[in-house]
Amino acid sequence: MPRLPKETDHQYKARVIDTKSASFCAAKWYNATIWLNSGSTASCHHPPAHKIPVEELKRSYKALHNTEYKKLVRKQMLDGERPTECEYCWKIEDLGKDKVSDRVYKSVIYSDSALKEAKTKYDWTQDVDLKTLEIAFDANCNYACSYCNASFSTTWMNDIRKNGAYQNLVSDGARAFQQDGKWAMPYGKRNEGNPYVEAFFKWWESDLQHTLQELRVTGGEATMSQDFWRLLEWWQGNKDCDVRLAVNSNLGAKPELIDRLARESHAFKEFDLYTSNESFGNHAEYIRDGLIWDTWLNNIHKMMNEGNVRELHMMMTINALCLFSITKFMDEMIKLKEQYGQFAPAMSFNILRFPSFQSIVTLPTHIRNERANALEKWIADNKDNPLVHDMELDGIRRLIEYTRVMESGHANTSSEISRWRDFKTFYLQYDIRRNKNFLETFKHKELQKWFVSIPETEIKQEGLFDGEYVKGMAVNTDAQHLLRVSVENKLLIGRTARGRGAGGDPEMGEQAAYESERVLKTEIEDCDLAFITAGLGGGTGTGSAHVVARLAKSSEALTIAVVSYPFLSEGAIRKQNAEWGLERLREVCDTVIVLPNERLLEVEGVVFLTLNGELQIALDNAIGIHHVDTVWDFGYTGEGISIAIIDTGNICDKLINEVQGVAVKDLLKQAYKSSKSEDLAFVKNTFLDFCKNQTLKNALMKSVDLLELGDYDDIRNLIDKALKAGVERNIGHEYIEEIEDRYREESRHTIETPWPLINKLLCGGLGQGDLGLIAGGPGGGKSWALISLGAQAVKLGFTVIHYTLELSEKYVGRRYDACFTEVSVSEITHNKEVVKERLGALRGGLYIREYPAGQATVNTIHAHLEKCIQQNIEPDLIIIDYADLLTSKASKEKRDKLDDIYTNLRGLATELKLPIWTASQVNRSGAREDIIQGDRMAESYSKMMITDFAMSLSRNAEDKENGTGRWHVMKNRYGADGITYDSVMDTAIGKIAINMRGNNRNEQTPPGEISSAERRRLRGASNDFFNL
Repeated sequence: MPRLPKETDHQYKARVIDTKSASFCAAKWYNATIWLNSGSTASCHHPPAHKIPVEELKRSYKALHNTEYKKLVRKQMLDGERPTECEYCWKIEDLGKDKVSDRVYKSVIYSDSALKEAKTKYDWTQDVDLKTLEIAFDANCNYACSYCNASFSTTWMNDIRKNGAYQNLVSDGARAFQQDGKWAMPYGKRNEGNPYVEAFFKWWESDLQHTLQELRVTGGEATMSQDFWRLLEWWQGNKDCDVRLAVNSNLGAKPELIDRLARESHAFKEFDLYTSNESFGNHAEYIRDGLIWDTWLNNIHKMMNEGNVRELHMMMTINALCLFSITKFMDEMIKLKEQYGQFAPAMSFNILRFPSFQSIVTLPTHIRNERANALEKWIADNKDNPLVHDMELDGIRRLIEYTRVMESGHANTSSEISRWRDFKTFYLQYDIRRNKNFLETFKHKELQKWFVSIPETEIKQEGLFDGEYVKGMAVNTDAQHLLRVSVENKLLIGRTARGRGAGGDPEMGEQAAYESERVLKTEIEDCDLAFITAGLGGGTGTGSAHVVARLAKSSEALTIAVVSYPFLSEGAIRKQNAEWGLERLREVCDTVIVLPNERLLEVEGVVFLTLNGELQIALDNAIGIHHVDTVWDFGYTGEGISIAIIDTGNICDKLINEVQGVAVKDLLKQAYKSSKSEDLAFVKNTFLDFCKNQTLKNALMKSVDLLELGDYDDIRNLIDKALKAGVERNIGHEYIEEIEDRYREESRHTIETPWPLINKLLCGGLGQGDLGLIAGGPGGGKSWALISLGAQAVKLGFTVIHYTLELSEKYVGRRYDACFTEVSVSEITHNKEVVKERLGALRGGLYIREYPAGQATVNTIHAHLEKCIQQNIEPDLIIIDYADLLTSKASKEKRDKLDDIYTNLRGLATELKLPIWTASQVNRSGAREDIIQGDRMAESYSKMMITDFAMSLSRNAEDKENGTGRWHVMKNRYGADGITYDSVMDTAIGKIAINMRGNNRNEQTPPGEISSAERRRLRGASNDFFNL
């Protein structure tokens, strides 16, 4: 209900809000923020978000807003109780009867009838239709603001993954700067298969578009989300939609994204723009890492002049540092208002509470009061300015009061000394990571004086080593055994086990853990680092370890399992049990360390070992292999689970001398004598590899001393010499003597492509050791072409390993499904039976492995291939989509990196004798050309020269609309090149046909364009190439 004329906030609260209940807030009914990437929600930005259970989502997509938890909070409010999650408002109201909290402002925006319906129309158990919704599709963001974290920004994620967690933070909120935020992007950067996103679009298209008043899209950075543009594409086709759209953008994304946002804003009846900032100039650039002040300001002008912006909202996150330039920032906002009007921008003041060490309350009282005085002066200077709205003045007054009065940000705020130390500790690390300087940026004398005076954080003073933060627990199903354990914390699990143990049955141990899951969860939920030790092969440890690990992981703890593997003499059943438990641990743990019991026997030596074991003893005895010095398990040994710390000893100093000693020679001779003739190659190769490794270790150890002297030339020579160590007997092909070998018949093993014309050029297809390349512009169909190549190989009975660095594993799998079934990707989820039927008829194998772009190297691919081969997965064809997204440490220059990547790929293909297909981007000018030539390769032309076969795919906007394109053979080591073919493409199901065209310079056919009739004929002909 709108205010009455001259009605104050307090009068409105008494007349309207309090008549509903003493704790009523309309936001719980009609307002929501939903983070679709992580599946969590809150009614406003004050309470912590809670998880939306997937089970509730299956009941109804309206569970995105109407969770069972939120319904219980509504009931509390209707009963006049104060929900604890809303403490921010209660603390303000408890300051005095005349104090008004945000729940008034969250309610006044709704009509009288809506407020009445919240209490009379809806039972608290019913689903409520939203009126104001803020959604974040994902956490993709190009900023890493100081008070943000990896849960909301991929740039923050990259910081933590690259530089590690922030160290020595102990106050509340510290944990947010110690995690890489993987949980916030469980469906990857593209949100493939995200049930929350799909539920939103179902809700939106069914009834949300009719009941919602305002939809605000935030992030991350909204313009970096593909689902945001998916929503805008829907709006382009439904321009009669009456929902007011608001977009929250940092206005610092790529220029093409800002340009597109300005253009597409004209499609909406009402379009509001939200942007975020709260500081001026270099202060803003310090706090909001990634922001460039002038660029941000220029993009505001661009949106206001070129876009269709109804209102511009300035979302100000009030943190401790912004107070030192906030008045200057508000002056700049007045200048914008003078140019664009009172609501361009409208300033909104959101006070930061988490983490408390970055909130206003952390500043010393005298600094806070001085900053409050500056804000009061600003109000005095601007209270009569018609461009400053009353709600803005109210927001500043509440900020002043909060600055002067509040001593803690929230109920669990840490002590003042902890907050002060964390403030300094954080920003010292922040400066190093972000190449900034706190004292050079913030020139306020009292702030600098206080900052310098804060004592450096000493971990011991915070109690990290006094036992408070370390907890050991023994878990078992055997009550008798627990009685003998000398550890303080013990837990007997399993009602059905009745304290009698699991009888060596892992499934019984697993059941026991599930029966006691609630108490286990209580013990683990506050854990940051979990070590789980168990003996595999039996019942309790094998069956319950993975359950405990899953609970630890769900509480966001770093989870490490250290498990023992049974002796060979224990038999096949215990080995089978151990494999069962190990497989489940690897699914949930960050790291699993396996300690084979069999290694204990190697201490004294064993006669009846395999050759592998015998040789390993020879080498291990010779080098004094590192061993476990001490195991602390809090007095607990045997079956079950305990938390343990393992201290590993150092490799002995005499490593190199002993390698050269008599022991190796004698034991190696013994290994030779006991071996069969066919095993001798194994002995030679294993020992040669060992010697190479020891030579490299020796060089590295010597390099440490040279490093202190700065003698880099000698270091380089040492390492180069070590890398060349070994016996290379192959001097090459003896031209004169080996003429017979030169002309001996050898077949070139090839794998056909789906396109007969290309197979003809390649003399059958891409062969062993060949590197093939497909080049094209963004969105041109390169990925579909690679999938077509993979699908063809699988149809022919070959095993394909497909590496994806751009799309998720599941989405690539769906594309393959579409290719095999000719059912479009958008409809494939409804045709699982067709997929199963088609896949059952395939002769080959397909493995899809996803790596994040810019993190995997060619060595990463090589290591994974070796692991596959060890597991008896013998690949015939490798596909990498696409090589440009690999990384290399060869140089900082992009061109040099790409040269190194493609050179190593060529070497990988040669070494493994496998064909490799990959793709590459072309530069901007090449993407616009009708036929892409080889000199249009992005960044590096030489990568085409490294390949054996390279062809480009050209598709302009008309081609994409008509399903056509042109293939051009840029390089062919096995035949003609410079040939251009026409193509018909259906990118919904991955159908691609390559056909002759009239203007090939190497073909004796007259030039000419393809007619419409001929294009239709080619579309029909394309079916023949895929029905193999």
